[in-house]
Amino acid sequence: MPSNGVEIIVPAVSLVALTIQARRKYPEPEPALVTVNVAGVATKERHYNEEYLQAHKAWEDLVNFTATTKALDRIAMAQHLTDEQKAAVCELREIDPDIHSNDKMAWFYNFAIGNDADIHELIPFATSQVDPQEARIKATANGF
Repeated sequence: MPSNGVEIIVPAVSLVALTIQARRKYPEPEPALVTVNVAGVATKERHYNEEYLQAHKAWEDLVNFTATTKALDRIAMAQHLTDEQKAAVCELREIDPDIHSNDKMAWFYNFAIGNDADIHELIPFATSQVDPQEARIKATANGF
């Protein structure tokens, strides 16, 4: 990792697929249905008020957070821990028994990730592994 020099395994992770799963788990909120009377004809319309817009933004944040967390969890589970790393997790559990019960998850989140910048670099790198042509396509697109 850039902040602490820890080497990790980074599998290919599809953030799009994880986002689709999160959207299925947490359906998009719908705006309120209101009755509008125009020239004596009552019709039902969706009302996109400020409350709905705030709820929609909160939903987007939840979906993105869920997908990102699942991506990080998949990276964590791909790690092959050494005996030394497992021992470090055991020592940490003595101090903080509330850390994750899975050794790989505990090690990844407590030792591998040094700061937020690591996460900001890790997610794009992991998602770029899904499409090995991505770098070539970007280079070609930048040449136009």
